[in-house]
Amino acid sequence: MNMSLDETKAEEDIVVEAEGTKIVYESILESYVSGAVIDYSDTWYKRGFSIRGGGMSSC
Repeated sequence: MNMSLDETKAEEDIVVEAEGTKIVYESILESYVSGAVIDYSDTWYKRGFSIRGGGMSSC
């Protein structure tokens, strides 16, 4: 599974908003992202997004 920034949204995409940030994903991925936590780190040893939980092993 790849994450990327995209400016287009398909009609069947799912939109979730938390703390002012919108996450859009394809409806086919619902079983993988349901219950997942997306976090952002910006430290000297870790910078970027991470996804924990849901139906994924790691990302």
